[in-house]
Amino acid sequence: MISLKSLALIVWIALGPGFSSEPSELVGKGLPVFSARATDSTFISPSFFESKVSIITFYSWKCLPCRHEVPVLLQLAAQFDAKDFNLVIITDDDPKSIRKHFTDDDHPS
Repeated sequence: MISLKSLALIVWIALGPGFSSEPSELVGKGLPVFSARATDSTFISPSFFESKVSIITFYSWKCLPCRHEVPVLLQLAAQFDAKDFNLVIITDDDPKSIRKHFTDDDHPS
């Protein structure tokens, strides 16, 4: 099973270190073979993304823009049926502390 850090590296490589406004040559190509398990025990592999709109983002509690972005993405995800939409947040932060931050009223807005 691939680690989330490895998955983050795969996505970074796919986007390219320059993050050019030009589309990557990887756009439209299939995902590489990988597997990971989410904190809710959901098994994630390329088939997880088939026929769904998916947003993949990276998160760190130390990153202020991330702390503002995630509540917005969670609100967006709540508007869609899970069978049609994926929100994947890649982080190496402790899942319990992340849940606490976004269930407390003290997160930035």
